[in-house]
Amino acid sequence: MAMTETKAPRRPGPLAAASPPQARVLVAGGSAPDYAPLEQALLAEQCTLAFAADGPAVLQALRDAPPDLLLLDLRLGGADPYALCRSLRDDPATRQIAVLLVRDPGNLQAEALAFAAGAADCLCRPWNLPVALGRIRAQLARRREHSNSVGLLRDLFEFASDALLLVDEQGRIMQINARAQQLFGYSRDELVGVAVETLMPQRLRRAHVGHRAAYAREGSDIRMGAGLTCLRRDGSELSADIHIRRMQTAYGRLLLVLLRDASERLRLEQQAQDATRYSRSQMEVSPDPLLRMDTKGRVTDANLAVERITGLTREQLIGSDAAQRFIEPERLHRAFARAVAEGQVFDYPMTIRHASGRQTEVMCNVGAYRNHHGEVVGICASLRIDDRITSNHRGHGHAIAKGADPKRMMAELYGRASGYCRGKGGSMHIADFSVGMLGANGVVAGGIPIAVGAAQGLKMQKSDAIVTCMFGDGAVNRGPFLEGLNWA
Repeated sequence: MAMTETKAPRRPGPLAAASPPQARVLVAGGSAPDYAPLEQALLAEQCTLAFAADGPAVLQALRDAPPDLLLLDLRLGGADPYALCRSLRDDPATRQIAVLLVRDPGNLQAEALAFAAGAADCLCRPWNLPVALGRIRAQLARRREHSNSVGLLRDLFEFASDALLLVDEQGRIMQINARAQQLFGYSRDELVGVAVETLMPQRLRRAHVGHRAAYAREGSDIRMGAGLTCLRRDGSELSADIHIRRMQTAYGRLLLVLLRDASERLRLEQQAQDATRYSRSQMEVSPDPLLRMDTKGRVTDANLAVERITGLTREQLIGSDAAQRFIEPERLHRAFARAVAEGQVFDYPMTIRHASGRQTEVMCNVGAYRNHHGEVVGICASLRIDDRITSNHRGHGHAIAKGADPKRMMAELYGRASGYCRGKGGSMHIADFSVGMLGANGVVAGGIPIAVGAAQGLKMQKSDAIVTCMFGDGAVNRGPFLEGLNWA
């Protein structure tokens, strides 16, 4: 067994760092004198060459340092070149090595056999250096492109925020990422090669084997909400959201399993359910009628006192228009608008109609819900079509909520003539006067004077419509804010 190696000289200078990385080329068979012209040309291409004289030497070189390119000479001794090429293609560890078969002139049948065995290309002696170098460059470029893609995918896999597992058709774990190690408490070496059922409680493993077989027969992806109970290394259990995707790869069909710890989400959902039950119990113990509405004025909840005063059951009330329970529906709408503007409305006189026709005079208190930022939720839903709004540079949601056409808005974002500004205004100038949307604005606080002017116009027209101005805290430090306040 004989093997020699020749390394390319380093190129000094500032451009050396910008040159492509050195490629390893293994020449299998043949003699060094026969490859001397090609060797010199490859050295100039910044390639590192190694020579293996026979089959055992080739196998040893592949184990020690897999090359980027293999020049497989038909004169190779100690092994069948075609069988060696097929074995390299069948082995996942060497499948990505580009194999170029080197033949003698006139042996055209060798090319057909080489391609059938999985060779990427063929070279012919005596050397036509421009052709040979062109084919070698092409294969090395493909190799570099593949390596870059694999490296990118490896990084995406490794640093994903969710636990990722690659599982083969037999249910063996082939790879896991860092998040999976953290989630389950196992090292990579402890899990690779073992059955995926290792990550499940003993009571569930037998059933999961059948489920896994069914997954393999399915043709579509599988997504479950908190549908899987998993087992950590320390014996504790966790609930996980799971998404399984089938992939056809060079290694056969694999399952990419995404797992997300659902414990915190389930805890928060339980807290929300407890809060809802507590709030519901508070409503029921109140002797006064209590009604909840969504931003469109539909009833979302009502207590027993409301059932008595309206003559309708809670089931009949939920989803209905709350204003229809009153003699003057428009008064409730105005109370709702005032609550949005002022936060709360107290002692608002209304008349409720009973299902039998009986009327009851009541004094209503109306309050608007606020989110965790203290902002009133659902402003646009409480406005009439003739009410106006002005917005800031992120006015897309405001426009849609006020009734603007999302298709025309998206057309404007894509610069199409069917957009609100014929494609010339862009994202920060969406406006639709027909629904009262006076426009978004790219200038901080720019919508405030427009809102004040629109409100002045409505007052002069003796209209009861209102103008709502949306702006952020940064606008408070701008001149138009104080000017707007003075004018208002």
